[in-house]
Amino acid sequence: MVRAASGVPDPARDATGKAKGDEAKLRTFHAADGWLGWKKGPALLADCPLYGWDGWLPAHTHGWYSTMLEYDGSVYFPYFLVFAAAMPSMGADSSTSAAPKIADRAACSSLIQCKQPTEKVLQTVAGLGYRWVDLSCMSWASHVSVPKLLENFDKEAARVEAALAASGLKVANLTFPDTSPCRRR
Repeated sequence: MVRAASGVPDPARDATGKAKGDEAKLRTFHAADGWLGWKKGPALLADCPLYGWDGWLPAHTHGWYSTMLEYDGSVYFPYFLVFAAAMPSMGADSSTSAAPKIADRAACSSLIQCKQPTEKVLQTVAGLGYRWVDLSCMSWASHVSVPKLLENFDKEAARVEAALAASGLKVANLTFPDTSPCRRR
């Protein structure tokens, strides 16, 4: 399906024009069979150790259904451009015969432990084998504090950089709410 004005494929529709991203259907599928229905979905998510037995991430802010909504192409997330630009090449390294691991190419969100301090979250993410982290700047999970950045940028940046250095992680993305004080209107 193509958007008439731009000629660009419409990410909210599949090749036949059928709408994608049906949240109600995904929630129903997720909750089926006593909250085990999601295990019948894509193996990449069904085998993911970050989901609880019921298909919810530890903070219970997102579940299997929301991941499916976010990554089926029907919702535009501009941070994917930042993520793609920050990540190393997706191709195998020509100097070795080993294929790169997914953890070498993917970032883990700090929201997996939204109530924990930055240092603990970063150690957990690094312990899972990731090299990259998507840091939350949300007021309810401020692993990077926007108010503190506005108050004393150097101090807050140094705190976060020290925690990153201690964990060996690099930032792939910063997650801000739509109402972030960093947005200029």
